[in-house]
Amino acid sequence: MLSTTDLMNSDISATERPYIVASLKMLGTLLRTQPSDDALVPLFSMLKTQGLAANWPFGSAQQLEHIQSCLFATEDLHELDAHWQRLFIGPHHLYAPPWGSVYLDKENVIFGESSIWLGSFLREHGMFVDTGMHEPEDHIGLMFWYAAGFVEKEMDEALCTLLAQHMLPWSARYLALLKEHAQVPFYEGLAELAQLSLDSLAQRIHVQAQDLPLFF
Repeated sequence: MLSTTDLMNSDISATERPYIVASLKMLGTLLRTQPSDDALVPLFSMLKTQGLAANWPFGSAQQLEHIQSCLFATEDLHELDAHWQRLFIGPHHLYAPPWGSVYLDKENVIFGESSIWLGSFLREHGMFVDTGMHEPEDHIGLMFWYAAGFVEKEMDEALCTLLAQHMLPWSARYLALLKEHAQVPFYEGLAELAQLSLDSLAQRIHVQAQDLPLFF
């Protein structure tokens, strides 16, 4: 369990904070949104013209150039949509379920106990994301949005708790499965970018995942 001193020992500077917010929001959007969605057009355009290495606050130029090549190896949005459907929606078996309680609950269910605890934590800290749907709050994309919200509001103690107790215990397992079953460079690169960013952020703010058993 983290101490209060550990939680408050954050090293996010005012200069880099907006870049971290933008990167976390982008990861959340890419992990939640169908690639052909109009909302992604400006995001893809920016990534193409500027490149990840220009503004991404995590990782080396070499790592980011490799990931950039993965993200744009396939530009057929219909093909990417099919993989998004297979990886995030179904109807067939999901080899990388994007909800935390599938990994943290013995029954591998959504809306499990860990999801309920997360919801209580978010409400306690005034963090709310309106998706327009009744869905589990522990979707990996939403988790990145919560993290972005805490960074943006300079709620670094809440950010540390979110990562240590609610996200990092299962995110590495999920992202490894996403990369393993991606079948397309785009989602392989996205999984790498998400893991690289989480590792770097956790190191930056001196936080480690709680050691919780995984069941998936």
